[in-house]
Amino acid sequence: MHCENLDYQQVIHFVKTVFSLSSQPIGIGNRRRESAPMRMIHSDLCGPVEPATLSGERYVLTFVDDYSRFCEVRLVKKKSDIAVEFKKFLKINDSVKRIRCDNAKEYVSGELQKVARNAGVEIDPCPPYTPQLNGVAERMNRTLFGKVRAILYDSKLPKSCWGYAIQTSAFLHNRIPCTSINDCTPYELKYSTKPDLSKIRIFGCDAYVKVADTQRRELDPKSKKMIFIGYSSMGYRVMDPVTRRVTVSKKTFVLLKRK
Repeated sequence: MHCENLDYQQVIHFVKTVFSLSSQPIGIGNRRRESAPMRMIHSDLCGPVEPATLSGERYVLTFVDDYSRFCEVRLVKKKSDIAVEFKKFLKINDSVKRIRCDNAKEYVSGELQKVARNAGVEIDPCPPYTPQLNGVAERMNRTLFGKVRAILYDSKLPKSCWGYAIQTSAFLHNRIPCTSINDCTPYELKYSTKPDLSKIRIFGCDAYVKVADTQRRELDPKSKKMIFIGYSSMGYRVMDPVTRRVTVSKKTFVLLKRK
């Protein structure tokens, strides 16, 4: 059965069931929330994570929108790389005015402060020893890693695939109704439209990628069996089960269920 045959509520139920081993919903507490998306961002750096990802990253940098709870994650190899990722994030999201974070050295460093200053953004670190004040981002990390553990266990893929698993977890979090935002999805609040759920597939299921005519002989198969490990704006992310090389392909047929 394919997701194209399911209605919106069925797909939501399917996604929630697959990712049922998550943490508590991301609450908003008593603090006043922003009234529009992408003005204030909560951020946290989690790691080092063992083992490293297939590409060698050991840390995950999280950005959570205060208004919509829309979440974006960036994988980095070392703490000093976060200034580069912040610069990329702020270039795309130029409406951001303030970033709430903890008092860790990588956030209050001169390099990151310079990036923020050039973008007209205020870095708002919590006082030392008060991690609860950065609770939105920290709870998001716990939620995402809870989902990572669930889907790695379910898919039986190696732990080194956690980087793709957490990117998938964030992708799905943004498309699942959340009680703290009146059962809307973060995607809806950010983009003012419902997300397209027709392409959702189960992490780790079989994926068949079309082989170009120029890359095969007459009697060779027209497709190659791969493993689905996530989403990209350009198509599906698939992994070669032998070489573990990851590519993005539009010409992919992905099964909904593993055999």
